[in-house]
Amino acid sequence: MSNKTTKIHEFDPLIYPTRIWVGVNVPVEQISEKFYELLSDGSIDDFKASNNDCAIATCHPVVEKDSNWKGVFCHIKRPKLASVGVTAHEAEHIVCWICEQFGIQSVTFDDSEPRAYLMQWVANCIYDVLKGKV
Repeated sequence: MSNKTTKIHEFDPLIYPTRIWVGVNVPVEQISEKFYELLSDGSIDDFKASNNDCAIATCHPVVEKDSNWKGVFCHIKRPKLASVGVTAHEAEHIVCWICEQFGIQSVTFDDSEPRAYLMQWVANCIYDVLKGKV
């Protein structure tokens, strides 16, 4: 993991007991060494390669093998095409997962501030990895 383009960066949201990880062009073997896939029923399985080779980026609920942290891995597969819109798109997937896990309800303008701050934080994490700031 010493190669900058294949490093998986970990981020801790502090107020939620979870993690997010962001990686650029990470080989599937390296991902599967680090993570289990977290299935929708809460069980885990070996991490499998995504069938979507055309995707610019993907998000996967995972469990880190070493720490047992649950979270989401955001894999940027085509960094040159990862626009602010793609960053927002992937951040939304991560925010939805976190909100689902911790019962965060945000359906109106008036109750959206916690979700908006979480979205900002996640998008900044992805952006910082893309721009080489971490």
